[in-house]
Amino acid sequence: MLKLFLFISIFSYFCYMKYIIYFLFFLLFPNSILSQIVIDNNAPYNNANWLVDNILLGGGVVASNHSFQGDPFQIGWFNATNTNLGIDSGIVLSTGDIYSLDPINGSTFPAIVNA
Repeated sequence: MLKLFLFISIFSYFCYMKYIIYFLFFLLFPNSILSQIVIDNNAPYNNANWLVDNILLGGGVVASNHSFQGDPFQIGWFNATNTNLGIDSGIVLSTGDIYSLDPINGSTFPAIVNA
């Protein structure tokens, strides 16, 4: 009877230990859990000339004769640091509002339609 009691005690200890390990993992590694893509088109990120000169090209490269036909809400900048996208930041171009791509605003992108 004592062996059975010891077995049950040790088994229940390891069951609780599993939850403690899960809790510590989520507590110590929050960046890998909470990483999301941030999209912004507030000034100056709603200006095509500024985006090309400062985000797309980088230092030492000069571009001229920029042309953009569209609304300012169709262009912007994204930050994907600490995500598994593989690109840290860049320019967003959209046929609609770029905030429809943002998961924080309740987007369903990418939409998969069953045809």
